Amino acid sequence: MKIPFANEDECTNDQFLPPEQDLIKDSVNKQIRKSFQSLSSAEHLEEAKNALQDGYCIDADPMKTVWGRLNDAKRHLMAIGPQAPQYDTAKGLADEVVLRKKKMRDAYAVAVNQYMVNQRKTLANELDQYFVSKGICVEIDLDGADKTSLKISSAVFRIRSINRVADETAFFSHLRRAGFTSISFDNSVGEVKSYKLES
Repeated sequence: MKIPFANEDECTNDQFLPPEQDLIKDSVNKQIRKSFQSLSSAEHLEEAKNALQDGYCIDADPMKTVWGRLNDAKRHLMAIGPQAPQYDTAKGLADEVVLRKKKMRDAYAVAVNQYMVNQRKTLANELDQYFVSKGICVEIDLDGADKTSLKISSAVFRIRSINRVADETAFFSHLRRAGFTSISFDNSVGEVKSYKLES
């Protein structure tokens, strides 16, 4: 039985190489596989530890954290069979690999979300500038924890013109791509028109 890992995607960097370089690459890969297969369980364990320590550094900013060579560590740990005396230690290190990968994915998810929030703020600001350039006085508000709701208020809005924007332009598609989930138009006479933008 191999070291258990959660079912997860591997990150690979496949490259397109000319035919002669493919031959070289194949030869190198065979040598690497042969060298890998000749390692003892103790050596695999040591290589896994080295991979986990390689550059490992926790930073207050998760995006600056270096997580170690996690895929290399995983590969060496999976080569250690249950009959090996290093198996229990390898299982503990496997848990560490899984934990670090989860933390890494979570950090990236937070960073991507913050990037999208900033994109929505930028888009709202550009909308404001657009209306100003047209001499139209508007008030633009973003709502929700992730700023996914957009509200545009102006005395000049009328239901007919709002419907035309919704039906005849790509404005809503643009908002949807930026991660907005709803938009509402308001005017000074209490007319409000709201749209859900979720796919």
